[in-house]
Amino acid sequence: LDVYRSYVRKGSSTGEADRTIIRVAAARAAARNPVSAELVGFVASMLLLDVPGDPAAEVATRFQQLSAPVTAKGVEDTATYRFVEMLALNDVGSDPGTFGISVGAFHTHNERIQADWPLSMTALSTHDSKRSEDVRARLAALTWMPDTWSATLDELRSRLRVTVSAEKSIEPCGEHFILQTLAGTWPISRERMHTYVLKAAREAKVGTSWINPVDAYETALGDVVDTLYDDAGSTAILDRLAAAIDPIAHDLSLTQKALHLMSPGVPDVYQGAELLTDALVDPDNRRPVDFRHRADLLAAIGADCRPGALCRLAPPLRKLVVTRSLLLLRREQPQAFGADSTYTRLKVHGPGADRIVAFGRGCQAGVQPGVQPGVQALILARIGPPERCDLTATSVALPDGSWRNRWTAAVDQGRVTIETLLRQDPVAVLMREGSLGA
Repeated sequence: LDVYRSYVRKGSSTGEADRTIIRVAAARAAARNPVSAELVGFVASMLLLDVPGDPAAEVATRFQQLSAPVTAKGVEDTATYRFVEMLALNDVGSDPGTFGISVGAFHTHNERIQADWPLSMTALSTHDSKRSEDVRARLAALTWMPDTWSATLDELRSRLRVTVSAEKSIEPCGEHFILQTLAGTWPISRERMHTYVLKAAREAKVGTSWINPVDAYETALGDVVDTLYDDAGSTAILDRLAAAIDPIAHDLSLTQKALHLMSPGVPDVYQGAELLTDALVDPDNRRPVDFRHRADLLAAIGADCRPGALCRLAPPLRKLVVTRSLLLLRREQPQAFGADSTYTRLKVHGPGADRIVAFGRGCQAGVQPGVQPGVQALILARIGPPERCDLTATSVALPDGSWRNRWTAAVDQGRVTIETLLRQDPVAVLMREGSLGA
């Protein structure tokens, strides 16, 4: 199955989507086992309730109860711990084989959500996430610095070769998993790293597992972690890498949070993710959250959340300002973000257009008495470092009217260069002058 489960039910007609899912899976199974093709076809008929009687319905019910956990254990809790090419891709609901999508595909996805599922929950981090949104952003930052990352890997592996004996080493994929995790979370504590790496290795089931733990392998795993922490040269390399990652990763974190809060659907902010977080899979992402600290920061920000350019703030505070400001915007203008709201692509022109995401949110005419129809809020965001986006030669045509930046209070209209809008920050939210929240 390429989904968790089907949804057939005794006494109801089987939907075409379920029929397609089961027929495709049965065809795959039959192709792998031609001798059993007839049996596979019979089982598929039971799963589709095409075989009459209670026993067939019982088989269909039990199969659906079993297929979801089997799929989860096979994909999320095994394959995603073994496939280590880019860990940022290995999360619940993701496809590790898909290295990003185009801006156009992003718009198409948002348009489909607005049309078909406008009140569905959207999230960047959940209790099930393998890595928090900000850890994934740090790993994604590596794709903007492949030479730096490659050189760092060579340096760290060379140091491991010197200090870890061959009999105590682990397989290259496991080693790469550890080094990527450090890149996404450094400076993470040694204790957290030990706990996480052990869980990941048991999930991968290559050198050890939950059912059959292998002491020698797990000891070797811990030795690799300790070697990296005990070697001053290795920690210096990781410090240097973190300093290179931070500027890109902080911008990516800010951009994805703003896009999350402005996109169709009902956004959920996972506990603690109002600030930059380095959480890994449970139980790491269930650690206590310091809500008093967050409350104090919010109080310091003030009520209007408009401190001027975001770039003047510390990175964690930038994310908190964006989160609070855009949640307030959704409360101020519910008609622009609800089931009947609109999603409008903005046309970006120039050589950097493929790195700029720009769209508007508003409402349809006649949806609510006294509410002005049309686009009321715009978001423009660059994906990646500013020097890679060609901001000066790229522009966007703003809808008619004057538009005020929600954070800097600058007002623009007509065709504007991206450099003007995103000179200081990776993301800008513009409000139509005269609208609530502008």
